[in-house]
Amino acid sequence: MCACKKKAPEVDHYANVKGTYFSIMQFTQDQWDTYAGMPYTLTKIVTIDGKTDSNFAHVDTMNWGTIFKYFFETDISAHKYLGHYDYTDYDDDDLDAHNYLYTARDRDLFTRKLLIGTDKYTSRIKFIYIETAKSSMWNDETQKLYYAPLKSLQIQQSRKPFIGATKETKIEYRFP
Repeated sequence: MCACKKKAPEVDHYANVKGTYFSIMQFTQDQWDTYAGMPYTLTKIVTIDGKTDSNFAHVDTMNWGTIFKYFFETDISAHKYLGHYDYTDYDDDDLDAHNYLYTARDRDLFTRKLLIGTDKYTSRIKFIYIETAKSSMWNDETQKLYYAPLKSLQIQQSRKPFIGATKETKIEYRFP
């Protein structure tokens, strides 16, 4: 007479929806396939709490795994994110760009903003800008990521601990 009740299976409300949001991982793979093997030496500028240092970094010896990790964590292309972002697109006449903007509806989502700027005439991606945020009892962390193909790659982080001073880090790679 007494038995466990079977749990109803979870329903993926977006299973029949075609497409996804923009994929950072797919774009990164495309950029890697396009530019891998190119003999670039980048200028690396690191600023930690207002103190700046710079050096040169060759693309063949850079730690791409760490850099990609920052961007991959922001990917919103999985079906589970459908319906959790507001989407708008608009022209930016000052930049001759058409922009695609994804804004998080929920403050608990890691990726808060994803802005993709494309050339109005060729539709090639001119830049990608991403904002993230993560809060816990012990600290609040924000990131701003920027990538302009063959121009600039930036990783900016801010960590505000519950007690103590805010830590700011900015890493920028400039292409020649």
